[in-house]
Amino acid sequence: MMNIQTNNQNKIINKTLIKHCSTLFNEALNKGLNIPDIYYSKNINPLPIYLYPNDPFCLTKIANTNIETLTQLGWIDTHLINQPFIIWYGKNTIQLCKIDLNTFKYERPNKGLNTHIPYLYNLCNYHKEHNPYVIITQEPLVASFLHQQGIPSVATGSLSPTKSQISYLAQLNNNLIILCPNNATNQHAAELTIKQLSKFCHINLYFYNDLYELLKLNIHNELIENITNGLEFLIERILKKHNGKDLYSRNIEIMETCKNIGERNKYQFLKLAQLHGATNYAHFAESLHLLGDLIQANVNLESAKQIVIARYGVSIFLRDINHAKLS
Repeated sequence: MMNIQTNNQNKIINKTLIKHCSTLFNEALNKGLNIPDIYYSKNINPLPIYLYPNDPFCLTKIANTNIETLTQLGWIDTHLINQPFIIWYGKNTIQLCKIDLNTFKYERPNKGLNTHIPYLYNLCNYHKEHNPYVIITQEPLVASFLHQQGIPSVATGSLSPTKSQISYLAQLNNNLIILCPNNATNQHAAELTIKQLSKFCHINLYFYNDLYELLKLNIHNELIENITNGLEFLIERILKKHNGKDLYSRNIEIMETCKNIGERNKYQFLKLAQLHGATNYAHFAESLHLLGDLIQANVNLESAKQIVIARYGVSIFLRDINHAKLS
């Protein structure tokens, strides 16, 4: 009972101080705080950006609590005095991150940053039944701006979601769109993300060359008209990326990927692979190798055939012209 009361009190404190720091940010804007015009383009939702007061200890009066409680909750940080910041929720605390409004960059707190939960995840989760999709981006400030425009978004803080972030994203049950710069590093990261998440939901991608130019557009329309299908991107990566693999090895990679993306995507994925020039010969060969290895390991023939079907989706029929018993 005491823990419930404490949690409720902490929520009230956080809500009070968030409102206060949001007011400080808006007052600073009215007084001429220099930020790019792009922040004013659309205001469908409040911009989740805040301004830290010039005296951290005044927060105790505003929240009607003591300095120890605010320190424990993560509100006391003298490095943030008079600086804009965002709030990244941890599992049991809030984390204040200083930001640069001109570069869309953020700084991790001195004590480190727990990214167990994606940035702005709680907002997306609360409205998930009404979200047509959710954007995944690396930069929290980009997610903040998209949220202001009415586009549900989360940020990972890294090129690819962590294992814990993937578990949270899977629970959204929303279509996901990966939004990232168009370069080799991010293409590789997007490939890994699709392999990790596509078994849970449908994933598309949008690669941009200039973030500022993108944010000037009607982003919703731009995404709907120009997104890339995640499974098709995955096939093209496997078949065309410059990694020294021959066609046989690439076809093996396609079959290995099939095991990661889930049953519901398997047929579409293999169909796309065929359309992009993949052949079946490689996994036919691997199926035969596996069946041979299982038979040599004294596995019952019917059991071995079922294992091959489960792994490669290939049924193998054996016929002995001498009519010898094979099982």
